Amino acid sequence: MLALSLAGCSNQQKDQEFVDHETIEKNTEFRSTITSGDFVKLSAGNTYYEIANKNADTVLVLVHGFSVPSYIWDSTYYAAQKRGYGVLRYDVYGRGYSDNPDVVYDGALFSEQLHELLEALKITKKINLVGLSYGGRIISAYAAQYPDRVQNLIYVDPAGFETINAAEYPAMVTDEEIQAFKQSESYKTMASGQLGDFYDATPFTGWDKKYETMMKYKGFVRALLSTRKNSPSMENEQIRITNCWLASLLYLGRA
Repeated sequence: MLALSLAGCSNQQKDQEFVDHETIEKNTEFRSTITSGDFVKLSAGNTYYEIANKNADTVLVLVHGFSVPSYIWDSTYYAAQKRGYGVLRYDVYGRGYSDNPDVVYDGALFSEQLHELLEALKITKKINLVGLSYGGRIISAYAAQYPDRVQNLIYVDPAGFETINAAEYPAMVTDEEIQAFKQSESYKTMASGQLGDFYDATPFTGWDKKYETMMKYKGFVRALLSTRKNSPSMENEQIRITNCWLASLLYLGRA
């Protein structure tokens, strides 16, 4: 009984010492402080985006990965812009400057966000989708749903091709899970661990501090955990994309 009592006291003390670093609400005042890019209100919340050369013949849409928002595309975005390509990058829900709605974060949410963003920006020509890591899942989800809107799919170190057996879908995230993760060692090292992703981190000085800022936005951890829990196999989507591609080849062959 004594051991149980001491364990209980230890857990209570740990809860009392817990400091939540998510202190910034993404509201109108917050958005007024952002000096780059633009915002558009979509059905699930405000979405931050940057666009250049919108009327160019070739339009690239850059979709970032699991947690690092659209600034990960800096060099690609500016290089494409300089070469005259139309280029769009944006923050998916729960990341960067876009809203962190309390919803299920899954392929359907992200596909609809991209669809609504293109509609809002009146981009009607076929697009070239570039998906980095988890962004591979997003562009696959979009292409499976809107195949006629896609010119090319470009995957960079993509997720979405592995086989995942989800025990429950959709899966909700509890407040207890959120607090437990925020108290974990994984959470404490998320920002510093960013630099370990680079072969040479020298050109990316301050990358960890930039990520720390992203971690201060309310709902960030909930979005990450929900995304992780709601990423089932995309085998059906990949088959649909392949079938559409084969069908287009057959059509061209007959033509």
